[in-house]
Amino acid sequence: MKKNILIPEIIDRVLLAEKTAIDKLQTIDKSSISQVVLMLFDCKGKVVVSGIGKSAFVAQKLVATLNSTGTSAVFLHAADAMHGDVGIIGQDDAVVFISKSGGSKEIIELLTYVNSRSVLSVGICNNPNSLLAVKSTICIHMPDIREADTENIIPTASIISHLAVCDCISISLQQMRSFTSEDFGKLHPRGILGKRLATAGSIASLHSRPKVMVSDSLQKVIYTISSNKLGACCVINEHEEVKGIITDGDIRRMLAGNTDISNITAIDMMTSSPKIISADTISKDALSIMAEHNINQLIVVDSNEKYTGMIHIQDLINE
Repeated sequence: MKKNILIPEIIDRVLLAEKTAIDKLQTIDKSSISQVVLMLFDCKGKVVVSGIGKSAFVAQKLVATLNSTGTSAVFLHAADAMHGDVGIIGQDDAVVFISKSGGSKEIIELLTYVNSRSVLSVGICNNPNSLLAVKSTICIHMPDIREADTENIIPTASIISHLAVCDCISISLQQMRSFTSEDFGKLHPRGILGKRLATAGSIASLHSRPKVMVSDSLQKVIYTISSNKLGACCVINEHEEVKGIITDGDIRRMLAGNTDISNITAIDMMTSSPKIISADTISKDALSIMAEHNINQLIVVDSNEKYTGMIHIQDLINE
């Protein structure tokens, strides 16, 4: 075992090789990438992405990015394809092949099958004379790339360049589809962005709906606030229309200013102009409203202005 290897030098060499691979992409034929993007944009079916070896991991990354940015895609391992998995390919699909050599046996067998069914195909490879380059509907010819290892045999820098081109395809499709951060968040509901884009209605649905009528007693108000643990309750009329809000603070202020509380009702202590948001308001906007007005609760209403629930600032902090 060699212990006298200078690891920092190896790191520098690897990073330089991969940087060089990316720099070389500046000279790539962008018209071929544009043609691929237009083909996939017009595809009436799904995008099937295939590869083998290290290229299979690039293919899986492309599929994951496409699916999360508005383009339906599936991964098909080239080694499994001709053992029944080709059934996943539909007539309206487009098949993308990722291969450095463009001549792997499994890739060519699958390409031959795809061509026999007149299904659109895309090749991404480094050998312009390979069967994949020649036989695919459109081919993106990758520049000659030297790998990061001294023997120039381990797929490293070439993989980085393939990933970069796949990202160019994905982001182009995303923008052509006008796919927004809100759309992205809907596909990632448990991710950080998804939580920021959760709607007020979905958050309010996690709680019961604390509410009292305008004529309800102080006792009923206190019980409703205490049992729902939101620090407030909504005051409504018989049509479920919002008339006001009562918070813990409102009760304390009322008690401090009254000696006789026997006839106090909800209408006597409520704030008659509460902050109200629609159920489809996203959580990041709800948090901004709370911060702007220095409040802890927001009343949520549906499209008909009917009371649907309440959210607390702690809900948003938890998210």
